[in-house]
Amino acid sequence: MKTDEDGKSLQKTFHLIFWGLLLVILNLSVSLNGFTLSLFPDFVGYAMMAIACGRLRGRSQRFAIAMGFGWAMSAVSITSYFFENEVLQAMTITFDSLLIWYLLSGILDDGLPRLSADQLKLIKRLRVLYPVTAIGATLLTEYSPYSALLGVALTIGNLVVTVVILYLLWTLGPRLTSSEPMKELEPGPL
Repeated sequence: MKTDEDGKSLQKTFHLIFWGLLLVILNLSVSLNGFTLSLFPDFVGYAMMAIACGRLRGRSQRFAIAMGFGWAMSAVSITSYFFENEVLQAMTITFDSLLIWYLLSGILDDGLPRLSADQLKLIKRLRVLYPVTAIGATLLTEYSPYSALLGVALTIGNLVVTVVILYLLWTLGPRLTSSEPMKELEPGPL
């Protein structure tokens, strides 16, 4: 039986993942004399996610794998400040997609008895939609001048998917701390 202390700690851990992912998607920088400084550096957000996944690794092996990809993304992010090339870009999109895949897989593993069928279905869909939209947007906007509009649409789609993941991280944290199963959502009037 989990204590309230354990539940609060788990909720804080999910909030740390939330804030880390939010830092990664926020891109605010200041340029002065040709030098650009990111006010929300990605490597900090990835490190926050890695630390939080490390705290959760006892709950599912997939959190441990997500932690590894979080640290890898933190290193790739730092490296990209000094070098920019296609290899780093490919590593970024691949590791980022795998980090989210294993993070959501860990949530599925850990929350299976407590999440509703609708929540499980949503997490499974997000797990696929995130890499599809992220990789598709990168490939279409970078390498196909004729598909730029589709690339923009996929970029917007990826942003929407990321916002839904953020919402889930914020709201599911408290639900995953409960030892009681979630009740199924009843269909309501349309």
